[in-house]
Amino acid sequence: MAGWAELFASFYVPQWITCLEPHNAAVLFGIQNAPQTSRTFTDHLGLDLNIYETRLGNEENVYVTRLFPNQSGRPRIHRLSNSEAATPKTVRHPFSTTIKAVVNVQTVRITALTGRVDLQTLFREGA
Repeated sequence: MAGWAELFASFYVPQWITCLEPHNAAVLFGIQNAPQTSRTFTDHLGLDLNIYETRLGNEENVYVTRLFPNQSGRPRIHRLSNSEAATPKTVRHPFSTTIKAVVNVQTVRITALTGRVDLQTLFREGA
């Protein structure tokens, strides 16, 4: 494949997984296998649809840290109080997730990849 661009991918992994094979564990970045993605990318990426693969011990391309870049702590989940949890609410589409791959159909290459989570603020009636 031609082309080059830096990609920074951050994700949480349980610590015990990194302890099993601290230098040889595989680190993969790929496209989720589905009928359409298989038809589009299998010839260029193989059956696993992996865009990039390396080992955890590759210190040049893998950086293990406790927190995401530019974060002072872990993400927090808002916990409802007992009164809020006891009040049932009808929620319609509180969030949507979109993964968009722009593909050059002549070269069958990804020219842009965007992941987005749209959160909507939900208000209770009368609030």
